[in-house]
Order: sequence, then structure tokens, then C-alpha cells
Amino acid sequence: MLERALAALENRTQAPPPAPPAPPPVPAPDPKPQRADFDNPEDYDSALVEWGSRKVLAEYEARTAAKEAAEKAASGKQAAEDKAATDQKAINDQWMSRRQEAITKHADYADIEATLIEETNEFNAQQTAAITAVIMTTTDGPALAYHLGKNPAEAKRIALIPDPMAQVFEMAKISAKLAQPKPAEVSRTPAPIVPLRGPTRAVERTLEEVGNEGSMEEYAAMKQAKRAAAFAASQAGRRSH
Repeated sequence: MLERALAALENRTQAPPPAPPAPPPVPAPDPKPQRADFDNPEDYDSALVEWGSRKVLAEYEARTAAKEAAEKAASGKQAAEDKAATDQKAINDQWMSRRQEAITKHADYADIEATLIEETNEFNAQQTAAITAVIMTTTDGPALAYHLGKNPAEAKRIALIPDPMAQVFEMAKISAKLAQPKPAEVSRTPAPIVPLRGPTRAVERTLEEVGNEGSMEEYAAMKQAKRAAAFAASQAGRRSH
């Protein structure tokens, strides 16, 4: 697709041929003098000589004008061809530079591009000219080629659109889609468990509650634990001093 469409794009970017030069003006009729139109031979001979001189001069001027017109047309055609070649070279150079960047970014870019070419090989250059023009002339052209190479059905769908402008519109929609920032990935790691914080009474029973509700063994163990905690706190206070 890219090779064939490139040739079509090159033909499209060439300047139209210059208009053909206007034909030289047709000289006014200057018929040859006739002997019957003159009363004496001398006048006829003079008129004949003058007519011959005019005829030679007119033919020379006509040949000169035709030569100048041909040279001007050739010069204009060559200038148009030179400009078209320069413009096409600039497009090709920019494309190759962007393509190389894409190859550096995506290790499989060349393979994906080859897939795009293979999958769209059934279409002619006219059907894919607009697609290739967009790919080669836009800054995100390699990204478009990479996307279509991964989605060849979409490339075929666009190639089947008969209107080139509609094809360009479809390519623009893909470009806008690719330009959108990707949503941030949501972590699948569960959130850490935060321990409950609050007054000790919310999670522990007081000595009084244990004495009223619990057994004597539980009350004694809890009281001993309180004493040990108080003793440890007092020892820590002394060391700080």
C-alpha cells in the first residue's frame, strides 16, 4: 500500500502543467498582387516586390514567436517539475525521520508496518492515496500506521470509502483518539489494614468490669498486668531523668 500510494501521492503533489502558449496572432490577409489590378507593368512589379518582402518578414516573425513560446513553455514545465521534486523530497525525508523514531520506540514497528502493507495490498493506489498522504505528511503518521497495522480491518474499512475526504476524516478521528491521554492504571493491591485507634476502654474492659462480670482468676491476672505496666512506666521515667 505505502509504495503504490507513494507514487500516487507524488503525482498528486506535482504542480499542474502550465497552460499551453497562446498561438501567435494570425496575420491579416495579404493576398498576392494580381496583374489585372494594375494599369501598367511597373506598378505591378513594385507591388509584387513589396508583397514578397512583407511575406518573408511575416514568416520570420511567426517562426521567432513560435520558438520563444516553446522555450517559455519548456522553462515553465521544468520549473514546475523541479518544485514538485523538491516538495516530494521534503515529504519523504520528514517521513523517514519520523519512521525511524517509531522504530526506535517500538521494536516491532517494521513488522507491524509490513502487516499493514500486506493486508491492504488488495487495494489500488487510488483507494489508499489519501490514507498514505495522511500517514506521510502528519507528525503522528507512524503512530497511525502502527495502529492500522495492528487493526488491519479498520484500514480496509477506510480504504473502501469511495470519498478521499471522508477517508481523511476517518484518519483524523483515529489521530484524535490516539492523542488522548491513557487513563491511569488502578492498582490491584489491596489497601493496608489500618489498626483501630481510640480510648482503651473501647477495646478493653476495666478492672471494675472484670471484677463484676469475670472470674477471680481473670481479675487477678488483669490486676497483675496493670501493676507490671505501671512499674515499667515508672522505671522508664527514672531512666529519662
